Amino acid sequence: MEEVRRTSEREVRALRALHHPNIVKHLGDFYMGTKLYVAMEFVPKTLLQLLQEIGGDDPAVPNDASVESRKPAGLPAADVKHYIHQLVLALSYLHRAGYVYRDVKPENLLVGKDKVLKLCDFGFARELVASTSTSDATSKQNPLTDYVATRWYRAPELLLGQPFRSSDGTVDGYGTRAGYGQPVDMWAVGCLLCELSDGDPVFPGENDLDQLRLIQRTIGALTPGQMMVFSLNPNNAGVFFDTEDVKVAEESIDARYGNVLQTHALDFVAGLLQLNPKLRLTGDRCLEHAYFEGLVGGD
Repeated sequence: MEEVRRTSEREVRALRALHHPNIVKHLGDFYMGTKLYVAMEFVPKTLLQLLQEIGGDDPAVPNDASVESRKPAGLPAADVKHYIHQLVLALSYLHRAGYVYRDVKPENLLVGKDKVLKLCDFGFARELVASTSTSDATSKQNPLTDYVATRWYRAPELLLGQPFRSSDGTVDGYGTRAGYGQPVDMWAVGCLLCELSDGDPVFPGENDLDQLRLIQRTIGALTPGQMMVFSLNPNNAGVFFDTEDVKVAEESIDARYGNVLQTHALDFVAGLLQLNPKLRLTGDRCLEHAYFEGLVGGD
């Protein structure tokens, strides 16, 4: 209960501080006894529901259900670009304000009849300490937890193993040993764009190790630093990845989406699904990409 209270109050603080056309509007909040009530603008459906309607899926089927229970059917390319552009506008604003969102997924994206997208559910959002580089920003004073983001949208740096007690007796943070920051949000945008385009999640892992396996089959081997972090974690003792299971040509992004995404869109996805978070497109750089040519919008 205490954790729920802290999460709820953190979400309210974020909503009070953030004001953007593509972030759900906070209307007010109050306590009645020990219960916290929050009022927000009404937006009729989530992007997940929209996907399910297009594909004929049952809205009751959760997003992390088996792939077989979700019929493949993507949104029109123009709609995908429109929604992804609005999401990037929201995240770019959020990141410049010093936050990392940490839970980009279809359920957390609300869509109105006017096709205006609103980012909602800020329970996992955290404000970061000041950094000279937005892409490197991490919360050093208040370590970020590793249990964030629905698995299918987790960046590789979130999948390197659970925290462990190090040899000097201190707890190895409250997050992954490698640490992470705002680039995890941008990885999720790449995953979302692929899913919106054909209706199927790009990396539907059954657990964290399977998620890493699927990522490496499509994108390539983890970076040397990531492999070192993975191997040093005692929770991964005895775990190895088969070299034949890395960068399988017929499962590459180009092979899987070449007949669905145009050249600029493929390049955009490639810039987001970079294993090295330092090489991943930031929100601001996304807005300069040729994929969004002709679209306008801002804070």
